Amino acid sequence: MLRPLYRIHQGVEPIVGTPGRLIDLLSKHGIELDDAFMLVLDEVDCKLQRSFRDQVMQIFRVPSQSQVLIYSATISREAEKVASSMAEDTIVISAGRSNCPIRAAKQLAIWVESQGTDASGQWQLSLQILPNGGCRKEEIQGQNAPKYKRPI
Repeated sequence: MLRPLYRIHQGVEPIVGTPGRLIDLLSKHGIELDDAFMLVLDEVDCKLQRSFRDQVMQIFRVPSQSQVLIYSATISREAEKVASSMAEDTIVISAGRSNCPIRAAKQLAIWVESQGTDASGQWQLSLQILPNGGCRKEEIQGQNAPKYKRPI
């Protein structure tokens, strides 16, 4: 836990974790999310059920201008509605049927090297996955965008 805390205090972004892990960082370790530009919440399918909904809502109550991305391999329509009600201008991207993982999904590994940073020490990269299964990278800021690997 010490290394992630150190990296967050140094300004690493985006901040990625499950809602429970982010709540732990907020409550026990005094992490401020006010300056974070992006939060990525993983495994929200079970966290949007009634018993964990308060945890997710606590993250959304943080006074921040952060973009919040939520991910789940499977998500029910009810959980999708709850997620949409928590934020403005929500966009839902889904593939396949609700609660049914896609067998033909391809996985992508992205390798980021530390020398791929801009003057502020942060890298920014937009990765677009193309319909033919290939990848391309578009540099948003900085001269040395991180490297990436093709789909596996």
